[in-house]
Amino acid sequence: MTVDTTTSARPPRPRFIPGVRAVQRNHTDVQVGLDPRHAVVIDNLPPAVARLLRSLDGTATMAALVERAGAHAPVLRRVLDTLASRGLLIDASTIPDRHDVRRQDAALWAMRTGMPHDVFAQRIAQTSIVVSGEGGLAVAVAQVLAVCGVGHVAAESAGTVTRAEIGISYRWDDIGRRRRDAIATAVSTANPATATVPVPSDRGPDLLVFTDTLVLPPHRVDQLMGERQPHLPVRFRDGVGVVGPLVLPGRTSCLRCADLHRCDLDRAWSRVANQLIGRTGRADPASTHATAALAAGQILRTVQDGGEHPPLWNATLELDLVSGDVTRRTWLPHPRCTCGAPPG
Repeated sequence: MTVDTTTSARPPRPRFIPGVRAVQRNHTDVQVGLDPRHAVVIDNLPPAVARLLRSLDGTATMAALVERAGAHAPVLRRVLDTLASRGLLIDASTIPDRHDVRRQDAALWAMRTGMPHDVFAQRIAQTSIVVSGEGGLAVAVAQVLAVCGVGHVAAESAGTVTRAEIGISYRWDDIGRRRRDAIATAVSTANPATATVPVPSDRGPDLLVFTDTLVLPPHRVDQLMGERQPHLPVRFRDGVGVVGPLVLPGRTSCLRCADLHRCDLDRAWSRVANQLIGRTGRADPASTHATAALAAGQILRTVQDGGEHPPLWNATLELDLVSGDVTRRTWLPHPRCTCGAPPG
């Protein structure tokens, strides 16, 4: 490839983002990364520069690397500028603290989405999410969000932890504890930097995630739409994980839109749905964790807000671990719904 000469933030102590490494293709070419969508091949490199790239682990400062490159220092600088501009480098000079692991993980996500990793890490650290649910998905989603670096994850969960829930992020000594407290402990264990206190009522969370409930009560849906509160349902349908649709009031289709579409397809849906209001779905532990991870990934896409609509925009994602399928199902704004979302 042609080395990029665009000005970029070259890290003072550069290293590749977690999960990415440099490998030699031949005696002059080095490949950074494996995925064809993001990998970079740098050709015609002096052997000294190729060796430095393969050993780029953050232990050497930029000044030391330049000194080792000798006469090839200008080539090294240009190559590192190119890699930095592609989001493949992070700065290893930061004093390690409890936030660093999460920032490094954010770098790998940011590289895949094209957002500067520092911007993305800061954005998720400033995000507040409330997880509301009484099933296994509630604690699983909350814990994954904390691990991913979300700054504030609060639980709204009634009841106490039961024996049947052990193994889905709950411990044996959680049995009998208030579910809300046990979720807060799981979140803090996953990431001590994540706040778990209730979100102030005067501003609300950035996103309210409803887990486990098969059908939300209509009055709750009305309340969310009236308050213009972004929300996301995550639940199971006979063991299949269903994430979405993401509801951004006035911008995307809403849960009422989806119900109207279902009524168009099934005249009995309204009666069926009424029997499922407030009921909790369940699945096996593997499906629970996988669905929680899928939901967390889509929440991060939503937080990213990079201009492109996330996959849950007017849609749901259905995850079936038995068949290995992830199915995207579209739910456009319904013409009879009054939510105000633009058609299409």
